[in-house]
Amino acid sequence: MFLKREILDFRTLKTVYFALTESVINYGFVVWGNTSLATLSKLQVAQKWIIKIMLFKQKRFSSDLVFRDSKILNLEQLYLKSLIRFMMKYDFYKEYLQHDQNTRTCQSHVYCIGPKVYNDVPNSTKRLRYSTVKKELTRWIIDSQYAINYVI
Repeated sequence: MFLKREILDFRTLKTVYFALTESVINYGFVVWGNTSLATLSKLQVAQKWIIKIMLFKQKRFSSDLVFRDSKILNLEQLYLKSLIRFMMKYDFYKEYLQHDQNTRTCQSHVYCIGPKVYNDVPNSTKRLRYSTVKKELTRWIIDSQYAINYVI
């Protein structure tokens, strides 16, 4: 049987994924991307399934391998990329906000974790123009396996 997904090569499928899936995920992601894992779990499952279909993998195939092979960022990595780009665009928020209350909300709030994440980005990447930094950030996040335990 001839399947429609066999018509397109992976490069084209990846372009379609970015246009139809990742663009929707990224819309306002810096604001809602640090919500609870329970809230994001359905979105994570859908993202993994879409990429597995693109790669002709079975549903139970390792998701880590799928993300590695496709060089597509998972939800946590997409959130980190959105957060870093937000920090690059708005200089005002680059300084760590401090107050005398120790609240859990601040630990996961964009204004608290944003500066922490931004400080870990290599200086060579920070110096790039905002409009050209996306590919370099993706490469850095994938290569460094960057993650923080209080995101998602």
